[in-house]
Amino acid sequence: MAGGRLALWNECQPEYLAEYETWYAGEHLPERLSLPGWVRGRRYENAGEGPGFFTYYEVSTPQDLIAPLYLERVNNPTPLTHRIMSLAFRNMSRTICSVAAVTGRMRGAWAVTQTGSSAGDLSWLDKKTGLARAELWREADLSAPDQNTEARLRGGDTTVSNCLFIETLRRSDAEDIAAGLPGAQIFRFLCELEAERR
Repeated sequence: MAGGRLALWNECQPEYLAEYETWYAGEHLPERLSLPGWVRGRRYENAGEGPGFFTYYEVSTPQDLIAPLYLERVNNPTPLTHRIMSLAFRNMSRTICSVAAVTGRMRGAWAVTQTGSSAGDLSWLDKKTGLARAELWREADLSAPDQNTEARLRGGDTTVSNCLFIETLRRSDAEDIAAGLPGAQIFRFLCELEAERR
């Protein structure tokens, strides 16, 4: 199945939250979505326990995430990115993924993530009320650099082997699905940016 995802979970130091949000909206999302092959970026805020934020980028292929232009960006961050990455980010998990399975066609206001899930059959979700979309992501088999300048500024990143990503219409739908998924986290949608059509 075609398609790549960059899956990110992180916390933010509270004293830098306003600056973090300004940077994301004013610089970081537009910069990333200007790169070839980058389609969409979506951000979420944790609605319960666990990391404060979940962000994912949709790219045409996982190889877009090791392309020379992108690697040049992550190894030469802007001054503001340098500041935010070194001061605001905490407990970063970052994984380049390929899309293994998809069900549903809509986008939802709530998201559930479960890392470590390796099941490829998503048909059980079709019976769930309020399901918008579900995707199974697997860590892409790429010869990607282990770390880059941005990762070093954050203190190093962890990765996940698989991620089950589910979007629902309402929080109650997300809670119902998460109840059956050990270790699942619930997130509220914050914003989305799509690449300008070229």
